[in-house]
Amino acid sequence: MAAIRRHLVVTTCTNRKRAAAPTNLLGRVLPAGKPRDVARAWSTRLGRAERQGTAKELYLGRAFREAERAAETVNAEFFVLSAGLGLVPADMNVPSYNLTLAQASPDSILAKTGSDASVWWQELKLASVFHKDLPPTSGLILFALSEPYLEMIGNELSGWSKDRRTRLRLFIKQNPSDRFPKLADQWMPYDDRIDALGGDHAGTQGDFAQRAMRHFAEHFCELPESAAGHAARVKKCLAKLVPRERPARVRVSDQEAISLIERDWDIVQGRSGRMLRRFRDDLNLGCEQSRFKRLFLTVQMRRAVGE
Repeated sequence: MAAIRRHLVVTTCTNRKRAAAPTNLLGRVLPAGKPRDVARAWSTRLGRAERQGTAKELYLGRAFREAERAAETVNAEFFVLSAGLGLVPADMNVPSYNLTLAQASPDSILAKTGSDASVWWQELKLASVFHKDLPPTSGLILFALSEPYLEMIGNELSGWSKDRRTRLRLFIKQNPSDRFPKLADQWMPYDDRIDALGGDHAGTQGDFAQRAMRHFAEHFCELPESAAGHAARVKKCLAKLVPRERPARVRVSDQEAISLIERDWDIVQGRSGRMLRRFRDDLNLGCEQSRFKRLFLTVQMRRAVGE
């Protein structure tokens, strides 16, 4: 049977979710062990969990919405790449959970397994009751990734057949050539000049890959080009633009950030958004949004129990 010519869009999951995760679906409560054993234990818990709605309903944040818009633009099948669930269709009903590749998070799966992300991925795929392989297609396959997720799935993408890999279009800030040379030609060379395109293309580093993918879907996806041809069109589109100047903010440790949140809690009236703006605009401090949310929640919980 010939493969259906339909594009596929894949984006990463998000920390922000519409429903809170039950206690037994937090990475921090999993027993440490070998990747295979941990993956099986995690999958058993997932299989027994209440499903909170479809994946596209569960995940929140601009990055996810940008990917969803990209899929809608070209009528693509939409998938979510998750370190907790595997690769899942966006219309699949799934449970809420907290499990991440971020080493600093209490819900880090890599801290539990002592493995790298690619090893965890191989075991998760085998164990997860939610994982689905991408369907055959003769259309383009668009992946919007962060660096940790590229580390997780880069070996698998590199191992695709040459024919399938020619249809891959990869959206990530840095060229993957050093780590995954077989993916270098599939990388679409967007950079911070995308912010200067006007309209609603400007954003944060956290949603860069998804914004780039959406722009590609809107302007280049339906053009019958090779990866090199598409990359040339991206370069031409950005050639005369100038990236906006980004402030050089100072990065602080988790403990320093927590101390500042505690110190200025009353100034911002305990409001997360105002505290983040104070960090960035008043104190000129750099703190990625998901990291800040975790640290702010730590302080909030401490105050709630009267520490």
